[in-house]
Amino acid sequence: MAKPGGSKNPSEADAAVITATQKLSEENRFFHWDLEFPEVFIDLETAGWDENGGFDAVVGNPPYDVLAERERQENLDGLNKYLKSNQVFAPSLGGKPNLFRLFMSRSDYLLSSLGSCGMIIPMSFLGDKQAVGLRKFFLERQKIRQVNAFPQKDDPNRRIFPEAKLPTCIVIFSNDAQTDKITVKVHPGNRLEEISGEFECSLTEIQALDEENLPIPLLSSGESKVLQLLADRKRLQRLENICQTYQGEINETNMADLISTEPGSGEKIWRGGNVQRYELIPEPKQGVTKYLNVAAYSGKVGGDRATHTQLTRICYQRNAALDSYKRLIFAILPTPCYCFDSISYFLINDKNQAFALMALLNYRLLEWRFRLTSSNNHVSTSEIAALPVPKFNFTTPQPQRQQSLASAINLYHEYQKNGDFDVILSQVRHHLSQQPEESDVIHDLLAYLAEQMTDLNQHKQAEIQGFLQWLESFIGSPIDNLTNKSKIQNYLGDYYKDEHSLSLAELTAILKKNEKKLKLT
Repeated sequence: MAKPGGSKNPSEADAAVITATQKLSEENRFFHWDLEFPEVFIDLETAGWDENGGFDAVVGNPPYDVLAERERQENLDGLNKYLKSNQVFAPSLGGKPNLFRLFMSRSDYLLSSLGSCGMIIPMSFLGDKQAVGLRKFFLERQKIRQVNAFPQKDDPNRRIFPEAKLPTCIVIFSNDAQTDKITVKVHPGNRLEEISGEFECSLTEIQALDEENLPIPLLSSGESKVLQLLADRKRLQRLENICQTYQGEINETNMADLISTEPGSGEKIWRGGNVQRYELIPEPKQGVTKYLNVAAYSGKVGGDRATHTQLTRICYQRNAALDSYKRLIFAILPTPCYCFDSISYFLINDKNQAFALMALLNYRLLEWRFRLTSSNNHVSTSEIAALPVPKFNFTTPQPQRQQSLASAINLYHEYQKNGDFDVILSQVRHHLSQQPEESDVIHDLLAYLAEQMTDLNQHKQAEIQGFLQWLESFIGSPIDNLTNKSKIQNYLGDYYKDEHSLSLAELTAILKKNEKKLKLT
């Protein structure tokens, strides 16, 4: 800069620095809160930093954009370097940073010691794996006071932002911690006065639910007691304690040269759309059937994962829409087989254990537990790993165990005749009340029931295929060529959804609409 008493005009070097600085300022739009709002952060009487500086209230609706170069089509090296160097944003980083998480961190930093902030943000903050750092930061410091959740995303007239198909929530947090309790309200639509569930929870209760991910659950009134029972660590354990989740071994993009759509060109590859409860359907509900050149796959890929194709595996869909009637859907993969990475799976060494586990995972209680903390369409491995499953004690002498199982199976067959389920429940309570607990008998009963469900579904699929083949020969046309083909293909309906079977009159009406395509024999 110019020396005192010298020229007031900057030198060429100084002018270049000033020009470069102005250019950087215009490009990056730097914003210094303490300079823009000195009365908030500076004690103007002492000209020093205010010990209780900061805003008393912050309200925001931040952008929800993912901060990734591919999505934004811009170079973010400078911004990422800044974010990583600034401890204010440390809790928001991890995975793909989302702008709303950065805004929450900055807003918290800007609050005074008695300040409060309210922000409307994606509901993924409550349970998403990528938001766990930020969620942990707020929960462990007892900052969150209230959550208003709006899970509705399908009806544009009922969701918060009609143009955005996204569940949202309002989170209120502060630095003035009067209690460790968080009030959570669930709203079925977009109005605060409509409440479908309201409860309080603490960090301790959230840790009991899932101490690793710390999800904030959404409960309807009266469900908190059930959740407390599922936190019983003496009788329950996390699923990850007994099995590990893997992703399907075939990537449809990276291994495209090994895959064909031609039947007979290789082994069938199962995809997520094939997976239903206790069964794999022949044709996927999403995507098309493809086939793998096994010899080329073994030569090119190989490794330990390739050996999984020869083992017993329980599979599930990796993606299931939030509004699906059933999001946890498990079945046993055939051995050997190959599957796309739209499927995840467990390796099970014991087939009896596999069936028992599948019965538990397809149960409505775990579906309910999963939905409490799931905030997007992905069925993540971390959420599956956190599901509670019983600790079975395999201590009952084998002859007694077999006899007790036979007795329980007889009661089940009696229930099918008379509908008296209380007798079976009484038998279950009896075994669980023994010392030591005879939970292994219940384990075996669950395995038997799951195996029965699997067999029934296999018989059902065989009957469906037989009927459809007969119908095609009778009408002289492939069913795939017909209008309303899905109704014909699913003519038995879906008892899980309470869908009735297709009546003869309904089938005849569909065929009449397609009469120009038919060649009746």
